[in-house]
Amino acid sequence: MAGINEHLILVLVGIILLAVMLLLLRRIKAQRGQKIILAIDTSTHSGLAARPSKSFRVDEPTPAEIAQMATAGDDLTRIKGVGPKIAGLLHRQGVHHFAQIAAWNDSDITAVDATLGSFAGRPRRDQWVEQAKLLAAGDSTGFETKFGALGPR
Repeated sequence: MAGINEHLILVLVGIILLAVMLLLLRRIKAQRGQKIILAIDTSTHSGLAARPSKSFRVDEPTPAEIAQMATAGDDLTRIKGVGPKIAGLLHRQGVHHFAQIAAWNDSDITAVDATLGSFAGRPRRDQWVEQAKLLAAGDSTGFETKFGALGPR
């Protein structure tokens, strides 16, 4: 009987810990705007591991993410209409260079636009492809003639 009571206590403690973990994950989700899912992870003893989903979050990038973006390729925020949030979304999709955006066709723009959430419509409205072509070519005069002054590097 004593063995059953010990197992029952362990099960109850496990359920309480799981409930607390779920509450904490909800709080994190609300704070970061990021979907959180539970997945089975056989490498841990508990079998449960929290990991972010593959959806994109639309919150401010952390300073570490901004530093990584700066070293990973071109400064995409130099494109008019691309701020830190959108640059972060693009980086998470593997877009790091003006030349990549300059090579987009209509279907590429549509696919990227679908991931931008509340920023949808920006690639066409702000003419990202045209801006990126000029920036990739290093044509700052042409860029400034058509789109205005370049932002700081």
